[in-house]
Amino acid sequence: MEVSNPLKMYGLYLEAVNDYINESYGEDVWRLIENRAEIPHLKFVRHQMYNDNLILRLAKAAGEVLGKTHDELMYAFGVYMVKRIGNYGYERILKVLGRNVRDFINELDNLHEYFRFSFPKVQPPSFCVEEECETSLTLHYRSTRKGFTQFVKGQLSQVGRQFYSTDIEVEILSKEETEKMTYVVYKMNFDNAAFKHRTPQQKTAPGYEKLPMKRGLFFDMFPFSVIFRRDMTMYRIGDGLKEVFSDLQGKKVNEEFTLIRPMLEFTWDNIYTHLNNVFELLSVAVVESKQKVNIPKLSKEDPEESREKEENEKAKREEERGNG
Repeated sequence: MEVSNPLKMYGLYLEAVNDYINESYGEDVWRLIENRAEIPHLKFVRHQMYNDNLILRLAKAAGEVLGKTHDELMYAFGVYMVKRIGNYGYERILKVLGRNVRDFINELDNLHEYFRFSFPKVQPPSFCVEEECETSLTLHYRSTRKGFTQFVKGQLSQVGRQFYSTDIEVEILSKEETEKMTYVVYKMNFDNAAFKHRTPQQKTAPGYEKLPMKRGLFFDMFPFSVIFRRDMTMYRIGDGLKEVFSDLQGKKVNEEFTLIRPMLEFTWDNIYTHLNNVFELLSVAVVESKQKVNIPKLSKEDPEESREKEENEKAKREEERGNG
């Protein structure tokens, strides 16, 4: 069943689907699929935004033409997307996320932050690693999109093979879909020996008093920082943030800001157990700048008159210099 979805995605994904069908089944088959999906013949532009429904419609039409299920095709699309990533020039970015599968998956949620420079309108999912041992880890996937569960599964499997020469068996432990979100728990089975050699995390949250530098220096370096207690009450606001919000002191951070990424409930425990993630906050209040904008006065003087006046003044200065 086709899912109604107003979200947009970059043509990068649709271009990969187009290439996969052409390479695997030929251009004539692609034309059949394109027509059945009722998509006008066009060349997908990598940095242009398209409706998410296009890739789902292509998967549905391809299933009817090729006799394959939606899950099989979306999985294949995900695998191919990773295979082609090197052709798009992003393979190096993927490789620097970690020296092994474990490091890569733990940094996966931050991957889209790197891509924001090239794709500023990206609407990324959220990834969080929960349980972990030497033979597997559990990855929690949250997205406002629907229908991409198998696509992500294919990507996860291919990353292990392509970048780390590691076979990863990906299981779907659970899946929940609401009107606003898809929540999937994947179990990734692989040789996770790196887990044994990890750096132990602190058992207690680092205290403000224990910072290995002077407080003044820290807040000079991070003027938009905020420190809050376990009850989420803010008790130290950076000077830069104060310029924008003057009355945050003593208020609860989860009442004044909405947590955009990762897609979690904004609680102390969720923050502390997801220290590998980048947290993106959105102010609830309207931001009002205190800075006054100085607008230069526009001269109504005729350009020719202005030029003539300037030349006269220049001639006068030269005459005075000659008399001196």
